[in-house]
Amino acid sequence: MIIAFHGDADGICSAALLAIWAREKGKKIKLISPRSVTLPEIRATEVYVLDIGKKAEIRARKVVWIDHHEPFEPEPGWDYINPRVWGRNRPTSLLVHEKFGGPSWIAYIGAVSDAYRPSIKVEYPPALLRGLIPILNASRAYGKQVKAVKLLMKNDPKFIIDRELVSVYNRVEEEVMEILKNPPKKMGPFVLLEFESEHYISNYVAGKLKRIYGGIGVAANRYKGTYEVEMRTDLGVDLRELVKPWGGGHEKAAGATIPEESWREFLNRLKNFGNSFKG
Repeated sequence: MIIAFHGDADGICSAALLAIWAREKGKKIKLISPRSVTLPEIRATEVYVLDIGKKAEIRARKVVWIDHHEPFEPEPGWDYINPRVWGRNRPTSLLVHEKFGGPSWIAYIGAVSDAYRPSIKVEYPPALLRGLIPILNASRAYGKQVKAVKLLMKNDPKFIIDRELVSVYNRVEEEVMEILKNPPKKMGPFVLLEFESEHYISNYVAGKLKRIYGGIGVAANRYKGTYEVEMRTDLGVDLRELVKPWGGGHEKAAGATIPEESWREFLNRLKNFGNSFKG
């Protein structure tokens, strides 16, 4: 059984809840998480995809896809669960918790990390659980999200305060602060900062840009022939339209992996949007 999941806190918590259920059922589990929002082709008997909004090539007898990003048309036979199909939105960790059960505190962390206020009861102080979100989110930067899932599966928040994961979080914070010393380019409502890093930190940089400058924070990491783009805003605009067809996400938080040959097209899209923006 393969569990493919998005590497943010919601995806990590979703994977942990499903993995706990699968372990109780005696299933053998393989965890995979892409660096960005694009899954590689998967061939297996049973595949579960969690919190990933971009459709992928999957060849399996059973496919269960649980997500809350913009819906797509699933392949025949897939079990596709997405509340946006019915005009609603709930984080993937809550959807997995409702379907497969598991520790409520893990579902709580995932939901809160996606700016959602869950009504579930938890057995640990909410402030403690919220404090674990940055550590889980940072794990993706160094490819440690699978380890984060396995630590959550131990069913005790103390295991998340792991020496390696805390070290990763500190290194991410240091690198992001160093990158932010460079002045961004302002394009209408957009605040764009291009940089180069071996680590997936565009999400962190975009969030910082939004908080420091306002408007729409756009972080673009040049990595192996692509730009790893993340966008964040509190303005009333839909960022998903700006990253199609390279990625997706939510209205206020979207990401994409854009080939170098398409970069100028993306910049022109931002320019045209900025010229018509009335904020």
